[in-house]
Amino acid sequence: MNGFILSPTSQNYSPIDFQSIRYPYPTVNTLLDPLDAYARVKASAGASKFRDSVDSYLVDVELSSVGKVGALISDPTTSPVGGPGVIPGGTVSGSPVVHQGQTELNYLAT
Repeated sequence: MNGFILSPTSQNYSPIDFQSIRYPYPTVNTLLDPLDAYARVKASAGASKFRDSVDSYLVDVELSSVGKVGALISDPTTSPVGGPGVIPGGTVSGSPVVHQGQTELNYLAT
């Protein structure tokens, strides 16, 4: 490539607060190597204690393909997701919805 390195100024970037030293962000307790981190995410990722069909698709197909499959999920009711997954013993699917200052649950038939 025949580009050039942009200097760290607000003329080259949108307004940004460049620092000469690192921010004192807290560090992680246990740093995993990339393969161990991937295995841990693959084993325990999901929105609940039970991995429903949506979680299974996202982990078993999308994540496991390591970027080779990839689907643009613009409508969660169509393929490949096909709507909310069923959780055994559950009657509520969805997440809290805040409407006019009140929190409700998004009830969907399972």
